[in-house]
Amino acid sequence: MSRPHGPFGVMALLDEVKGRLVSRGGRPADAAPTVRRLVPLRTYVWKELQAQANVLSSLGRHVSPGQLAAILLERSLSDLESQRRESIARPENESTQEL
Repeated sequence: MSRPHGPFGVMALLDEVKGRLVSRGGRPADAAPTVRRLVPLRTYVWKELQAQANVLSSLGRHVSPGQLAAILLERSLSDLESQRRESIARPENESTQEL
């Protein structure tokens, strides 16, 4: 599944944040079961996550950089899985022609 970039991509991401992060009196959190892990990130990546989380927060629901990272990671994995399925479904001669 392709996801747009730019303003419409930001709005789609904001919609996802609003749908996933639920407040039960405290900080909004993902209602789905989660596993918490420390993930090392480069400094510039964390700063960009902070900046993007601030943008999304200013447009609606508060989102932390870590929450945004989790959503983006899930989206990326979903995209990779879709690409993998497409490559499996593609006939052998078509997949080798692209290389």
